[in-house]
Amino acid sequence: MIRLIFRISLAIIVIFMMILPLWLGYLVKAKSFNNKIMQILFSLANKLWGISVKVTGEISKERPLLIISNHFSYLDVFALGSVMPVRFSPKSDVRNWAVIGFLCKISGQIFIDRRISQTKNASELLKAEIDNDIISIFPEGTTNDGTQILPFKSSLFAIIENKNLTVQPVTIIYTKLNNQLITAANRHQVGWYGDMDFFPHFMKFLQQKSLEVKLVFHDSVNGKDFASRKELASYCYEIISSKSSETL
Repeated sequence: MIRLIFRISLAIIVIFMMILPLWLGYLVKAKSFNNKIMQILFSLANKLWGISVKVTGEISKERPLLIISNHFSYLDVFALGSVMPVRFSPKSDVRNWAVIGFLCKISGQIFIDRRISQTKNASELLKAEIDNDIISIFPEGTTNDGTQILPFKSSLFAIIENKNLTVQPVTIIYTKLNNQLITAANRHQVGWYGDMDFFPHFMKFLQQKSLEVKLVFHDSVNGKDFASRKELASYCYEIISSKSSETL
């Protein structure tokens, strides 16, 4: 309980420190500035919460850059966000979440309506927003229990159509919790999926001592080198899945 109170208190202090520069960046539309501020925020959060992130492979220097990865937990965002100034694409209802929704809005995250009927609009929004940035999408469309990677939704790859865009697949691997290997017995303490409520899960996670995450950055490719978005989705799925089995 002491660890929980300490971490929440520090998190509140850090968030309040970051709100003013993020708000100013939002007002003047300084996306690059806010992207960097968020990277600092994610890095500080990881240190406060005992999250250690190890990177293997090279992060592409090409811009714009589309990051494709598997999705196991909200902690994926903290891992990826701490190693690069990336913008995420949370589902549209996150906009209404207290505090988190506000931070996502002023920091320039891209709210996506994931209903099938809104696929075209979501794709057009991503195309318009990527500009010279790094944008991350989770093409599974949701989290799961980590025992498998769900099929990638090729519709989310529509952003590559008629665009010269570098794409980099990334495998997110959770390796240890409290210095113990991630197994079926403790996976639920890291993964957030199914009908789990966010706040209780997050409070329990903050009471954990440490978490180790590995990010495997695979070789980047160009979207124009693929015949279709389905072909690119299949390629990324195979590449990411080939490494994810290390944790299953």
